Amino acid sequence: MIVCHRYKFIFLKTRKTAGTSVEIALSRLCDDGDVVTTLLPADEELRQSQGGRAGANPQVPRKDFTLRDWLRILRGHPPRDLLYNHVPAKVVKAALPREIWESYLKISIERNPWDRILSQYWWDRSGREDYPSFSTWLAKRAKRGTYRASNWDIYAIGDEPVASHLLRYETLDEDLPALGREIGVPDLAMPEVRAKSGVRPDRRHYREVLSPEEAGLVANICRREIALLGYEF
Repeated sequence: MIVCHRYKFIFLKTRKTAGTSVEIALSRLCDDGDVVTTLLPADEELRQSQGGRAGANPQVPRKDFTLRDWLRILRGHPPRDLLYNHVPAKVVKAALPREIWESYLKISIERNPWDRILSQYWWDRSGREDYPSFSTWLAKRAKRGTYRASNWDIYAIGDEPVASHLLRYETLDEDLPALGREIGVPDLAMPEVRAKSGVRPDRRHYREVLSPEEAGLVANICRREIALLGYEF
């Protein structure tokens, strides 16, 4: 996620929505004193090769340490991160000064949930030979609620979306330049090299993969974003 003070925006990074590629593009606008959270090592290398700013997670200040935080320090671990990759909106709101949270643009991305959840499955499965089938994986996700199966809590608090600008994965090549024009960066565009591409070997359309029962599970898990954005199976 990003907090950019020059252009006054907060980027709330969702999962499997080309969020890392958008984060690379937006990190080019950041300066010292801005928040740019860390990525996986390969993505950090890509970000810096594309002219993006290196990430560094802000940590919980000592004045706000809990007993558990002090125990972490005593055991030789670093302080807990205050903000981090895919952090929920309610955590960001609590961490930032009220005037920043209320006045800055809040930007996020969403994607057709049936397509996105297949992408999440293949990402989780990447590099693992002995991994559950999609049906088994989805059934477990349904029992655990929305964790990692829905992006809702990243750009919403409770039942209320907080992102003033919710870009769509399907139209990012148009939505990101439009955002750039609004914030005063007319040449804002997706990076030439996209992050995390090529992980999903099965490129079939989700309607060819999901059974009616599986489609219904996704519809229930992601019912709020479907209602908000009008996605259809």
